[in-house]
Amino acid sequence: MLSKAQFLLISVFSLSSLPAIAGDCPVNAQGKLLSPIAPTSGHLISTEELASFSLKNEAPKLDGRRLRLRNIIFQPGGYVPLHSHDDRPAIARVTKGQLVEYQLNCTQPIIHKVGDIILEKKGVTHWVANRSEKPAVLTVSDIVDDRIQKAQFK
Repeated sequence: MLSKAQFLLISVFSLSSLPAIAGDCPVNAQGKLLSPIAPTSGHLISTEELASFSLKNEAPKLDGRRLRLRNIIFQPGGYVPLHSHDDRPAIARVTKGQLVEYQLNCTQPIIHKVGDIILEKKGVTHWVANRSEKPAVLTVSDIVDDRIQKAQFK
């Protein structure tokens, strides 16, 4: 029979092997992000579109939108600026390195390692940074509304 301490230790190690999901700010960390200050423009990042296609003929009401797959390459110290996913849902996976996500509704940053998945959906307003000494890559699939022109990070 396992002791209570052994059971808790096994449980923590089991849960820590699951991928981190951005939409799930830890319960004890929900609230307003107090710092750092959100950047308003990107820095030391580049994007590489891998594929995309129009959704005009794929489903009703999707004219002007396309499904896109791309890599966002973060150099050390690089970051994408604060942005919302209310009009651009996405699923992202860290495919190289480690990234730190800052959500406005989470009091602490979320660390994402290789294999972790970030669900970027309605209600998620965040920015992501590479705080490491090595490049990191985030592979993102999103639905882009080409009818909306935004001056910030696309």
